[in-house]
Amino acid sequence: MIDWKIEVLSARPSEEEINALRPDDAIVVSAKWRVFGWDGDVTANVAGVQEFIYDPATDFTPYWDLTEAQVLGWVHAAMGGQRQSYEDMVMQQIEQKKAEPINLPLPWHQTPVVDEVVSSLPGNDTLFGGNVNDTLGGLK
Repeated sequence: MIDWKIEVLSARPSEEEINALRPDDAIVVSAKWRVFGWDGDVTANVAGVQEFIYDPATDFTPYWDLTEAQVLGWVHAAMGGQRQSYEDMVMQQIEQKKAEPINLPLPWHQTPVVDEVVSSLPGNDTLFGGNVNDTLGGLK
């Protein structure tokens, strides 16, 4: 499974923001992203930074109205075919981790398993620590 997240946005003020002191006009110039992958308990991730060049001919979204999905769309569009390469890197890391040998306990240092059943004494069918209404199996 793969998931993309934006971790940091860097922005600079537009000319209008400088002149009118309007923080909504901040222009995003880069986004730090991270792609996460997992298969069961095995996880991996790759991070990077995507820079953007503002095109005044495109639709402008005020900074505080941006969504993570929108910025991820910008990141993925700017990456082109690289997006699949990053996802493949994450999955390769997961496969490598899954193929790594594991350390097992030494067979001659194992703790023996005790197969004995602990039972109560005959005739003692009340629960300890309870009150007189507590019994085992409904017996009194």
